[in-house]
Amino acid sequence: MLLIMFLLLEIAFSVCFISCAVSAVSIGLSNQPKCTYCGSVWLRVEGSTQTLFEGHVSTSPNNITLPSSKGTHCDGTNNNANPYRGATATNYLLEASSQPWPSKLPKFTVDGLWYEQFDDFLITRIGTDIQTQTMSWDLLVNWKFAEVGGCQIQPNGQSQVLWAYGAYTAGRFLDIAMDVNFNHEKHKIKVAVGEPILHFVRDLKTETLVEGASLLARGFLSNAVEEVIYPVGRTTNINGTIQVHFRRPGYFYVKAEREGDLRSIGLAVLVVPM
Repeated sequence: MLLIMFLLLEIAFSVCFISCAVSAVSIGLSNQPKCTYCGSVWLRVEGSTQTLFEGHVSTSPNNITLPSSKGTHCDGTNNNANPYRGATATNYLLEASSQPWPSKLPKFTVDGLWYEQFDDFLITRIGTDIQTQTMSWDLLVNWKFAEVGGCQIQPNGQSQVLWAYGAYTAGRFLDIAMDVNFNHEKHKIKVAVGEPILHFVRDLKTETLVEGASLLARGFLSNAVEEVIYPVGRTTNINGTIQVHFRRPGYFYVKAEREGDLRSIGLAVLVVPM
């Protein structure tokens, strides 16, 4: 009788142990985040001749199929880079390609090659800019070059993600602002026609002011180059400053450009009548 009772107690203990273990695993799985971060990030896509996208975009981790590659996962767990799934730098790029900026622009397309050994894509084309022996599509997060592919990088809400053509060979990373302290919270400006505006241009790498940079204004909705900045052809002086005014009302995106340098982030300028 004692032997039977001992066996029954041992069976009950085993059942309890298994049940508790399963419950613990279930609790552990339920506590795992469905997505490490799937919110909005600031994304910029700079092509050889124009900005393809600049603004906030939201997405989620998903499988990706590109024209030259099979469909495969792209969720940050690629190559065991992160423990949990999350939206990646490549996910954000693909999402932006389906939400063109400004809204009247045609959608741009993305292509790339899948490399099994890296468990990631190499982006070879965005829009019409194709990778060559000397020029490539480079990924930067918070102004630092990525050391792995975009499917292994999970940006967060404070991240600034930049896909830029030829960034690796660019001499400077231009930055533009309306004040010498480069307060980027003031990147939305309202001015009147003819009102003098002082712009500052610097190199983000060295934080030194840049001479010889020009300003380019594009219509915010059309993205067409607008000859509205006067004087035409003026560039920043030795102090990295340039004073201009707008000749007509409208909503424009103003960037600093210089041969061989990566163009700046944009200033959104609303020009109102006098």
